[in-house]
Amino acid sequence: MDYQEPPVSNSVHIRYSSDFRQASGRYLLAANKPEAAKKKSAKDFPNVGGVALKQLPNGWLPAECKFNHNGTAKTFAPPNDDTCAIIMVYESLRKRYREPLERLLKLPVHTLNEKELGELEGLISYYKDDKQFRLTKAQTQDLGGKRVLLIEGFDTVINREFYFVYSSDADVAFETYTKIWFVATPEASAKYKKEALTSIHSLKFMY
Repeated sequence: MDYQEPPVSNSVHIRYSSDFRQASGRYLLAANKPEAAKKKSAKDFPNVGGVALKQLPNGWLPAECKFNHNGTAKTFAPPNDDTCAIIMVYESLRKRYREPLERLLKLPVHTLNEKELGELEGLISYYKDDKQFRLTKAQTQDLGGKRVLLIEGFDTVINREFYFVYSSDADVAFETYTKIWFVATPEASAKYKKEALTSIHSLKFMY
């Protein structure tokens, strides 16, 4: 997936107009002195636990996190719209989940069976309570060169769709995990889901 350059920060003060041109790797403005071209580097990607997103949906900005994740969560949302978000969090992986998750992610890509889901109960919220959470996807997939777990479903109590990506591997000794997810009302999902999932699938592992 090609990396799409995000909007230039307001702090750069480059205006895109007829007096703007690029030459010899530098931005030249008719009214301003030359300013070095600023390229998005990997260290500037949204990143938690060494897992980064190479792009965000166009115009999405950092937002207040409405979830309690001990201050480690990063949240991004459309301007003036709190009906959906992309959230990234990095946490310790409880010992009871380490061996099952390691085994799961070392197997070929597949849809999870009930035994595999049961071993991750608690890590995968509410999956057994179909009166609250309707599970529509539970499978492994390769993203960003590593195998990850994808969980998708709908929480009927709060009327929100969820799409989760869980990652952990031997590089972090399966002692920690990163969870990145899209949450939205059905109306917001219809509007933003395609670009949100493109963003979530643009994983880059920094370790």
